[in-house]
Amino acid sequence: MFDFQNTPRPELKLPELEIDILQQESGTVKFDLVLSMKQSGETLSGIFGYNTDLFKQETIERFIGYFTTLLEHIVADPAQPVGALSLLTPAETRRILTEWNDTSRPLDDYAGKCVHHLFEEQAAKVPQKDAIIFQPKLNTNEGGQTLSYDRLNRRANQLAHYLLQKGLQPEDLVILCMERSPEMLAALLAVLKAGGAYIPVDPDYPQERIALIQNDSQAKFIITQERFREKFSAKGAEIIAADQPSGEWETLPESNPHIDIQPDSPVYLIYTSGSTGTPKAVLVKHKSLLNHALATSGAYRPQADDRMLQFFSSTFDAAGEEIYPALINGMPLVLPPK
Repeated sequence: MFDFQNTPRPELKLPELEIDILQQESGTVKFDLVLSMKQSGETLSGIFGYNTDLFKQETIERFIGYFTTLLEHIVADPAQPVGALSLLTPAETRRILTEWNDTSRPLDDYAGKCVHHLFEEQAAKVPQKDAIIFQPKLNTNEGGQTLSYDRLNRRANQLAHYLLQKGLQPEDLVILCMERSPEMLAALLAVLKAGGAYIPVDPDYPQERIALIQNDSQAKFIITQERFREKFSAKGAEIIAADQPSGEWETLPESNPHIDIQPDSPVYLIYTSGSTGTPKAVLVKHKSLLNHALATSGAYRPQADDRMLQFFSSTFDAAGEEIYPALINGMPLVLPPK
């Protein structure tokens, strides 16, 4: 509510403006926010009353600053349209537009690196620490599985060498259609290590959407689980069931592949929902993923005994905010059942 007592005379000027704060305890204030203004001679005084359950005093003090700034701008040029008036002081404008956007960080320590390189560093640093804690059923440890950083890295390396042996070239697209599992994480890392870019596909997608993605992307490889193999056409693509024992890659080297990957190379491709038409592919680059993983890590500030729940489907960008900050910081990823 805005309350203005004693409508000012036309000759009134604004040499002084005083606005105080009146705290109102919850339940006693008639409105959540009240500004009462009063004219006395050539002075306007005001009191803000507010619900303390909704507002902090610092917030109200900031509102007073906005209101004062607004009045100063009106007095300076009364002919201005309301939409041209500013609530912000020059200091606040500088803070919002300049200081808060000063997000650049030195990346000299990460020159030429990608997220899977930082994962490999963790595998060397904490080889026996759990990288994956897989819990396929709720309220029971039945079928549970853990995978160390060293074991996950070696599994991913073998599959990466297999992809390279099969002819995967830098920036080739690989469809990943897998339920949340240790095999899914190993396959994801394998594609990055081999220099490819993955396309996450949810096994629960309608068959028409799966076919559209395969036809549109022209992916050369499809990594899936055996029960989902029939969802894809083998024409023009090699289908690999990553959950099946295979001597084809289990005998291959467990060492890290050394593939030259450029920062602007694609790292993954995600298809939009198609709610406004045909689904469209959105490309993410290695440098963007690395930048985001490092920034998110800075926000999470992970500790040595922290764990990360891998909740989102891999078909959402949000999954990257769980997977990569965990793996580049030596945290265990907890994989819950679907």
